Amino acid sequence: MSPRVLSLLLLSAWLAACGSAEEPRKPPPVEDTVFKDTVVTPIEKAKGVEDTVMQQKRDVDQAVDQSEH
Repeated sequence: MSPRVLSLLLLSAWLAACGSAEEPRKPPPVEDTVFKDTVVTPIEKAKGVEDTVMQQKRDVDQAVDQSEH
């Protein structure tokens, strides 16, 4: 084996052994990032719309029950 190839192999082995023993850092919650406006806000808006629709359904159900009796 040529000295150049041997040097490259030793260097590669040394670099591979230099990995970090730390745990990878966890990403921040979506609410704390720039994606808040594209992820969190639409979900909150959809939940608000769902609450409104469900209230309207309860009102209609109650009106139907009253008209039947």
